[in-house]
Amino acid sequence: MLAVTEGGWVNPVTNEVFVELMGGFFVDIEREKLDDAVEFLKQYKNTLKERFKQEEIYIVGYELYVI
Repeated sequence: MLAVTEGGWVNPVTNEVFVELMGGFFVDIEREKLDDAVEFLKQYKNTLKERFKQEEIYIVGYELYVI
């Protein structure tokens, strides 16, 4: 599932404000594999920052209960 969020940032040199759409996606991970997945994502985040020439990439996690 693709998620789109509107976000923004301020250029610290020019104080110009940029507003842009950001894409994201959801990944379900089994609880038993969560520690390995988090460790992988910590490492992969640096690869993504270099590839997309970003100062930061946000990766967030939520505990989800399916009822």
